[in-house]
Amino acid sequence: MAMRHQEMRMAMRHRIAFGLLAVGVLGGVLARAQEIVHSEGQLPQFEVATVKLMKPETVVSLSAGAAMGGAGSAGDGAGGASTAGGEKIIRQTSIRMSYEEAPLSDRVHMRWKAKILIEIAYGLHIGSEDRVVGGPGWVDSDADRYEVLAKIDDAAFAALQKMPAAEQQRQVQLMEQALLADRFKLKVHFETREMPVYALVIAKGGAKLAEAKPGEVARLTGTGDGESNVLVGQALTMNALARSPLLRPEGRMVLDKTGLTGAYDFTLKSSNGAAEGPSLFTAMEEQLGLKLVSEKAPLEVIVVDQIERPGEN
Repeated sequence: MAMRHQEMRMAMRHRIAFGLLAVGVLGGVLARAQEIVHSEGQLPQFEVATVKLMKPETVVSLSAGAAMGGAGSAGDGAGGASTAGGEKIIRQTSIRMSYEEAPLSDRVHMRWKAKILIEIAYGLHIGSEDRVVGGPGWVDSDADRYEVLAKIDDAAFAALQKMPAAEQQRQVQLMEQALLADRFKLKVHFETREMPVYALVIAKGGAKLAEAKPGEVARLTGTGDGESNVLVGQALTMNALARSPLLRPEGRMVLDKTGLTGAYDFTLKSSNGAAEGPSLFTAMEEQLGLKLVSEKAPLEVIVVDQIERPGEN
């Protein structure tokens, strides 16, 4: 869970194309489920929190062909440089995103549009925007991005440290739900809808995965340059791979149906069509012995009934 807040300091500012992968930043990604977090009773709250609309010059929108940027890296948007003849220059930036577990933190720092803040607070991976429906247009607008800084009370943080990691994460998410209800006046309800997904299965001929070495830390790293992508897993379960925001073919959720329960090391190299090389689907089968099968599944969605722009504080 704490990884989520540390990684968020990298301030990824857009859901962009990582080849066929829609990528975002989210903590707890290696073990976290995608069930929506529901509240029961009174919500826990942060000791103090601020919500500020980000200044226009700090909001960077990446072009569809640009690679994902970490801290201080991004592709040029509409305001990019031009040649003397007026042709637009679009810089493509190589990126690297790595996810691994980290200690619990008493601080939360997020910089996202409202729809992604809702995803995070209710336990969904970034890249799951289709599971947040309704609300005014600004909720999903790149021009309306908010910086959230929050601190957990010392006594509450001490109590959190005695809880299992999954419950720690849930409690912080409930605090984030309380913050959204207070500052954004958010009200939601939940529905189950049939949605397109991909099932991750073992391909004909069997899986081609190396078992993780003893003592390895679970980690998933993705790199891309706008044309080709490399996904490296270390001590990773197939369930964690399927639930990762680094694996979102066509923006769809992936369900693990491999039946594999071990942890594995692997490298997956694919092209997004702009360069030579196998597509994600072909690479999965040829390099990992896995297959992505299109199907539909009932998924719970968050329906926004009410939301307001927060005042400056």
